[in-house]
Amino acid sequence: MSSDGKRTLTTLSKREEVVNIILELLFIKEKLTNRDAEYLFAISLLFIEEFEKNRSRSYYIEFAYSIIVRTCFKINDYRALYDFSVNFGYYPIARKLLKSGLVDEEILNYFLSDLKLAQFSNGDKMNTFEQDKVSKEIIASENKTFAFIAPTSYGKSEIIYQHILENNELDNIGIIVPTKALIDQVFREAKKLRELNRKIITHEQNYNDSDRRVLAIVTQERALRLIEQHLIFDSLYIDEAHELFNFDFGLKHSNRSLLLARLLKLNKKLNPELNIYYFSPLIQNVNNLLLKNEKGNVEQYKINNNLKVLDIRYVSNANEQFVFEQYLGSFFKLSNTENNLKYIVNCSKNYKKNLHYLYRPIYIEHYAEELFNQLPEYDELPKSLGNLIEELKDIVHPKFKLIEFLSKGILYLHGRLPNNIRNYLLKCFRDDTSIKHLIANSVILAGMNMPIDSLFFISGFSATNELINLVGRVNRLNEIFSNNGKLNKILVPVHFVELDSYPQNKNGQLKKTVESLRSNIKDSVKNPLLENSVVNKSNLENSEKILALESNIVNDFDNPSFISRLTRSGAQQLLNYTDLGLIKLEKIIFETEVIHNADNVYKEILLKVKEVFLIILFMKVSIEL
Repeated sequence: MSSDGKRTLTTLSKREEVVNIILELLFIKEKLTNRDAEYLFAISLLFIEEFEKNRSRSYYIEFAYSIIVRTCFKINDYRALYDFSVNFGYYPIARKLLKSGLVDEEILNYFLSDLKLAQFSNGDKMNTFEQDKVSKEIIASENKTFAFIAPTSYGKSEIIYQHILENNELDNIGIIVPTKALIDQVFREAKKLRELNRKIITHEQNYNDSDRRVLAIVTQERALRLIEQHLIFDSLYIDEAHELFNFDFGLKHSNRSLLLARLLKLNKKLNPELNIYYFSPLIQNVNNLLLKNEKGNVEQYKINNNLKVLDIRYVSNANEQFVFEQYLGSFFKLSNTENNLKYIVNCSKNYKKNLHYLYRPIYIEHYAEELFNQLPEYDELPKSLGNLIEELKDIVHPKFKLIEFLSKGILYLHGRLPNNIRNYLLKCFRDDTSIKHLIANSVILAGMNMPIDSLFFISGFSATNELINLVGRVNRLNEIFSNNGKLNKILVPVHFVELDSYPQNKNGQLKKTVESLRSNIKDSVKNPLLENSVVNKSNLENSEKILALESNIVNDFDNPSFISRLTRSGAQQLLNYTDLGLIKLEKIIFETEVIHNADNVYKEILLKVKEVFLIILFMKVSIEL
């Protein structure tokens, strides 16, 4: 029997006479009587008592907490939520209730509780008991390798900076982020640290050989180029570390997870005392992060409790609206909708910022057009939107499809948009309140802190880990517990809506995707450079070739030969020259004239590139003939 209590709740869900009463009170009945509330609190107390007998039954306490949250908001009486929060270390909620005047702070017990809460305050931020405990353990840790696993928005950045300051005697430190868009975000946070006392760089071009005490906030590609420039890291902090598990054998050497593994392996060779710290919301077994032939264990620091409660709705193709109770695993019908797209439009009016998720770029653009046709026009176009529209006309093209959609506060993003445009538009969404709808795919997943109030999931992946990561982006904790934040945002609205025009990936079923939110996180370790990778038989040969090449790259790092440098840069993996071709290419490049005093150096460089590759193409055609 499962020790987390999930199986018991699944059994309970089959007792419809009990479950239907609970779900009707929580989700249908608008006004609860005192007796209704007492019944719900009694159910939650029963599960709390069972949890106290065996604290491994995490589903019991999470289910009890979700009932208390929903009931307190329905009856507008928060004493039960306050008591639970103080007793189980959910201190940010207790402090928010006091500061918002939602409980009577003049009562002596509450006053004494507030004094207790002050112990867990870090400036303006209040930690949970678990956060506080884990943070202190990490800061005091002398482990050279550890992993911090916590739900999205649980203070990862604060822990990284505290840990850096605690170990500030080290010279060169790297924070490795998965996307260029994240570089700017982390850079802005790091600049606020006055005690840091080190040069912050975001690109290899910012580095000089004379630099000492460097904090590099870079992607793995830029970090590798910094190593080429002889910057050797003392500590590396790996953000979104679960991405190290990914690997697509179709892409071979273009996999970014391969470059990340190479960075770790190479820097460890150059500095055997390297510290590596991993951060992720999605890893089940931290020892899956170990590189090939790496000995030892990765120390784990984990936060299990989640202050947020998912409010999950599912709307079927038959226009039926259901609520999904995640802990019971039950769908409970609420009503019928006239039209699923109109359902989205009507629900989105309740939120300031809506994320609409579709996985294919062509779906994203078609859906943006459908949503545009359903939304009303602004009575007067906001000035900020007007300025952005004019900018895009100048920078991109007057007929750029997105421009029309922006006039109704709609923004779409996908991987086919150029990086610089995409990053700028993300910033606009974050800063401009008149952009209310963001339609995107997985570009939104890589650690970006965006103000998202609700999620409309239309079509996408079936992988539970990715879905959990996406849902975690809605209502970040700093938005809930800031001075202007609203406590009701701990209820996270997630709408799964079926639309015939946008089928699921690989003909999957959206209802199954909803149910997967009840599943546990599982590591899928595909990267052949990791010790615990699982490689299909069909990819074994490719895996061996990749391992051999990566081993050569690391072992020949100091080799100044042309072929070694070409391989390290990734060019040989992409172009795949024969041995004879490499010799001829080297000869062509060294015989190519150096550019002197060019009026237009970029034009000259392009002409030289063209010259080299035309010669190569001519050689290739000659050989084939």
